[in-house]
Amino acid sequence: MTNSSTYDNEAVLIQQLIIGDEKAFEYIFDSYYVHLCHYARKLLCDQDLSEDIVHNTLCNLWTKKHKIKITTSIKPYLFRSVYNAAMTHLRHRKTEEKYAKEKYYQFIQNEMMLTPDKEIEIINNELGKKIYEAIDSLPEKCQKVFRLSKISGLKNQEIAEELGVSINTVQTQMKIALKKLRAKLGDQRFLLLMLCLGKNQFNS
Repeated sequence: MTNSSTYDNEAVLIQQLIIGDEKAFEYIFDSYYVHLCHYARKLLCDQDLSEDIVHNTLCNLWTKKHKIKITTSIKPYLFRSVYNAAMTHLRHRKTEEKYAKEKYYQFIQNEMMLTPDKEIEIINNELGKKIYEAIDSLPEKCQKVFRLSKISGLKNQEIAEELGVSINTVQTQMKIALKKLRAKLGDQRFLLLMLCLGKNQFNS
């Protein structure tokens, strides 16, 4: 029977894993799981997802043990595997988010922004009222900056001069305004608001 001290020799550890020694796999799991999760969390900023990535990586190590080729040592192999899995996930998520955003934007344009008359109708109906209410609910400074920028069409420098503040203050207040409007309106209404403002359909 192989004892745990035998696994201190990496060559033996890898060889035992390849031939299907469950104790060797358990030794690897216990030795690296926590460290791999910590590393994955730095890449993904998500504890549950990080644990899933590490769990799948270690499971793949076991299920594909006969095919693995480790030319250095087990530690860099595992960290590289987790890194690759994390990057693959992030690429897929970015692609999915981009696709969803494009489809959503297309839906808004097809269903709600078909013609200028349709845009005006939307602005004048109950939805338009909710948008106006959201703008009116902004803190005074945010509302002034938002109206001057998005409705009056002034540039940041012009707004700063108009209000007697710095450009940095203008930018900060605009970020706050957009964040509050998105939270109050939700993604769909917020996007509609941005589309309409981009086409100058709102009046101050």
